[in-house]
Amino acid sequence: GSLAGTLPSASFNGLSDSQRAIGMLLVVPEWARLLFWPARLKAEYGPPALPLEAPFGAMHALGVMLLAAAVALVLWGWRRNRPVAFAVLWTGIALAPVSNLLSAAGLVLAERTLFLPSVGVVLLLGAVVAALMGKRPTGQRGSRVIFSTTAALLLVAAGVRSGLRQRVWRSQERFFGQITVDAPRAYRAHLMASKYYFSGRRYPEAEAAARTALALYQNDPRVHEQLGQILRVQGRCAEALPVLRAGVTRF
Repeated sequence: GSLAGTLPSASFNGLSDSQRAIGMLLVVPEWARLLFWPARLKAEYGPPALPLEAPFGAMHALGVMLLAAAVALVLWGWRRNRPVAFAVLWTGIALAPVSNLLSAAGLVLAERTLFLPSVGVVLLLGAVVAALMGKRPTGQRGSRVIFSTTAALLLVAAGVRSGLRQRVWRSQERFFGQITVDAPRAYRAHLMASKYYFSGRRYPEAEAAARTALALYQNDPRVHEQLGQILRVQGRCAEALPVLRAGVTRF
């Protein structure tokens, strides 16, 4: 029923198209970090850690500079190194559907959406390495050995880091316990943890996580609903009603 095919993320509530575009500039540095050096991973990204409604600031400017650099690289590569231009265009086109520019999607940023764009980044790195190695003076094999050794060490380090990260996904208990540690300033991390604890009737933990989510961000009615239902099933209707009422009247 919509271009996005899903309900828009509550993070975009009240934002115009132009405000949403400005807010997404904050995501551009995160894209760059995750594509080139994904050492720190999180299952949730969003406000208030990424304050999409915030006025234009330093991080927005960094996003603009990164986009401008990408455009400049395409223009330069089109004349001098077509593989570079192709790689950057691939990355940009692959990011377009999750950029929230065409339509507000159901997420602000998710690491799973970067698999296809990462192909372009790898092509870019390959083109850069090929260009650098092509300028290497003949007879100097030492630079090739140094580069190969460095690349191998980086691959091993990345493989170890990836293997350690996989342990987070071993069970739901471990995942939902880690999600708020990785993203303490993302309200949805606490909301998702609350839903998990609530499904297991672990009401004290569910309530604590829901209250944290509400303290971080008040513009998602689902947080009010979650906390209200937790209170309701415990017979604490006098506490639940104001919370549920706020979620209805606010939106």
